[in-house]
Amino acid sequence: MNEVVKAGNRRGVVNVQLDARTNTALGDIAGKLGTSKAEFLSRAAAEFVSYLRWKEKAIAAGFASGSRKGWLSTEDVRRDFARRRAAHAGKREKAA
Repeated sequence: MNEVVKAGNRRGVVNVQLDARTNTALGDIAGKLGTSKAEFLSRAAAEFVSYLRWKEKAIAAGFASGSRKGWLSTEDVRRDFARRRAAHAGKREKAA
């Protein structure tokens, strides 16, 4: 059976429909954090939206950089990764 949890702030309220298992888990987590299910959902949604905005900007920046500086082939990326990994492994061996 689905249950509805109201989450929101002064700007508005959203009804979130959850299955009973998810709703129980949400209650457990919110209880451990000392918050209500609604407050937990509001914060989680805000953080996820913030992450998605960051991700969108990072992807756009990557495409802009590729357009300006040129695109790397898969082989270029692998070669650079291998070079960096080898340099990192060398630093670890010196520190030991």
